[in-house]
Amino acid sequence: MTYYKRKIISGPTVNDHGYEIVYVEEEETGLKYTTPYHRFVWEEHYQKKIPEGFVIHHKDGNKVNNKVENLQVMTRSAHSKHHDLLRRRKKMLAKRRRLRRTRRSRDVSGRE
Repeated sequence: MTYYKRKIISGPTVNDHGYEIVYVEEEETGLKYTTPYHRFVWEEHYQKKIPEGFVIHHKDGNKVNNKVENLQVMTRSAHSKHHDLLRRRKKMLAKRRRLRRTRRSRDVSGRE
């Protein structure tokens, strides 16, 4: 996969999924297209294409924090597992909060 230096023509704008998108032009070929800004930042920094089967992960979870130190290349599988674990943790914490609220309301009402 050949890497071509690109320049941003316009953007970034935020898409429906909350990611910043930029319109770019490849300097050597003149090809113009849109690409997620975090992918652009990572590829420009490392001067290579993201390998096939890999994605760019925002370490802090903020989709618009596209600083290169916040971007991590991961396999699709590892990325899916990571976010699945985060969803399960969030669900578990929500369940604990509901249980605590239920216990507190029972204590206040004097019922057990």
